[in-house]
Amino acid sequence: DAIRLNYDGVLFAEITDTGELRLVLNEQGDDTYFKAPISYQVADDGTRITVESAYIMHDDGSIGFTLGDYDTSRELVIDPILDYATFLGGAGYDTVEGIAADADGNVYITGYTSSTDFPTTAGALDETYLGGSYDIFVTKLSADGSTLVYSTFIGGSDLDAASDIAVDSSGNVYVAANSRSADLPTVNAYQSTLSGVVDAVLFKLNSTGDTLLYSTYLGGTGGESGYDIALDSSGTVYLAGETNSTDMPLVNAYDSTLNGSEDGFIAKFDLTQTGAGSLLYSTYFGGSGNDDIRGLDVDDSGNIVVAGLTDSSFDLPIVNGYQTSRAGFEDAYVAMFSNDGSTLLYSTYLGGSSMDYAEAVAVDASGNIYVGGRADSSNFPTTAGAYDTSHGGSADAFVS
Repeated sequence: DAIRLNYDGVLFAEITDTGELRLVLNEQGDDTYFKAPISYQVADDGTRITVESAYIMHDDGSIGFTLGDYDTSRELVIDPILDYATFLGGAGYDTVEGIAADADGNVYITGYTSSTDFPTTAGALDETYLGGSYDIFVTKLSADGSTLVYSTFIGGSDLDAASDIAVDSSGNVYVAANSRSADLPTVNAYQSTLSGVVDAVLFKLNSTGDTLLYSTYLGGTGGESGYDIALDSSGTVYLAGETNSTDMPLVNAYDSTLNGSEDGFIAKFDLTQTGAGSLLYSTYFGGSGNDDIRGLDVDDSGNIVVAGLTDSSFDLPIVNGYQTSRAGFEDAYVAMFSNDGSTLLYSTYLGGSSMDYAEAVAVDASGNIYVGGRADSSNFPTTAGAYDTSHGGSADAFVS
């Protein structure tokens, strides 16, 4: 009875016949919904006991909850948000590394698995585990999470692992990965053979999950990992990761030299082309130390934004930087390139006196860049009035 929800900027609120809370935002009828609450308690043996619950509207217009009988000596959970939650996997090791959603709410996930019995669907690209220590999987779940629309293995006879996934407006799926398999299936490939110990991989799967539309290795004689993937409004595909190859394939490169023992790389593909014509742009990015790219996004103008970690002291290329030199053992960094990759528009270190690194980056319609990752530094730069300006443990997450 003590819980009350109030809303600003709402024309009116109502509880629907299905128990959802509908908030009407304006006279045009634009609205948003909160799903009917799910409430429960947990018994001593771990069993979850459902408690009857619903929204109720009070005379003052605030929203509360009405409940059936429950044990007042135990914690009660009232959850008006959770849509669904599900396990997905087999008898071995399974991990999700990338997730995307389409306009209809279908969810696409990718990662890697050692489970020979990982759930696949009839007619999918490959229903059989292909060998090695791990295979890539790509799975599409229905919007309510109850159904596998499709699920498939992708891989060769050695280790294959995916890192990120994207989906276009037609439901085609794009995956960033890395592979040690010399027999990974390739289609219309820029690079059809494994060049080093491990290569980055880019592939495109059709909307029904039964056909590879494009698949290529990308790498030199050393090792590469593809970490992140992005699409622009024209359907061009961007892949980023790390490399220690001195002979990484380069096209119109901003930087044509491996600068340290490991650099980040950025590659831009036109998947309507085949072979050599599909790689439009590729470059190294880094200083004299170890550098990689963990996050990638593209803005509305096609400018390329990347983020990662660096232990290059003073020679990571910096343009208009918030922080012009490395502050700790390793720092996060953020960089933005022009659409054709020829110009570094902005770059900065970001960190404190210990180890900090970026894992993800996004750019909004106004050009603001958001970066998230891990901060070991107690003096990681924060702003006055931020949600939390104090380092809480041996490692904190950060958002900037």
